[in-house]
Amino acid sequence: MKKHILTAAVSVLLLCMLLACTALADDGTIINVAPAGGNDTLYVQLNQSADLAVEVETSGDAVVSYQWYEGEKTYYNYTRSYSINYSEIEGAVSSSLVTNPVTTAEYYMCSIADSSGSSWNVYFNVCVDNQLSATHVGEYRTYVTPGESASLEVYASCSSGSLSYQWFQCADDPDEDDVAIVGAVSSSYETEACTSFTQYLCIVKDEYDNTKYLNFEVGMDNQ
Repeated sequence: MKKHILTAAVSVLLLCMLLACTALADDGTIINVAPAGGNDTLYVQLNQSADLAVEVETSGDAVVSYQWYEGEKTYYNYTRSYSINYSEIEGAVSSSLVTNPVTTAEYYMCSIADSSGSSWNVYFNVCVDNQLSATHVGEYRTYVTPGESASLEVYASCSSGSLSYQWFQCADDPDEDDVAIVGAVSSSYETEACTSFTQYLCIVKDEYDNTKYLNFEVGMDNQ
């Protein structure tokens, strides 16, 4: 009799474990997340809103939660280095978000979580469509006789507003910041006398924080 009771108890225990495992499997988890349409950078007209959305792939019947954040960009060393700090947008808890009217480059993040504790972040850049373009005037690589200077220039344009320029002498060590050249704030720059291979950078910005980066190299002509 005791043997039958023990067998029945074990069977009930195994059944409960099976049901628990099935329940956990049915809860499911997030497999993958991505920006809707695969585009994480959106361009909109000045003072227009942007429609942001995420697509979530799950296994089973995953319970998914969303929270949107807006980022604030802080620059270091002019516009060469920066960080973005994100703040929670109250009430933005669905898979999509309509931004406020856009007047400058803006940054958003959607944090997605499931009941298992897994979480994913999707990042978005929203820019004013100002058709900013910038290119080198001449070749990006220039050779000069040692002791001579080099003339570097960019051509840039946009649909509206003014442009700003800042030239840098690039650091030899990639872990160090490039050095902003004081007073080099126009579309052209005349280097100091060159004695060794040197790299330069010109950063072009419009009034809406759209940015272009153009690199130059100055080498020694030893012929």
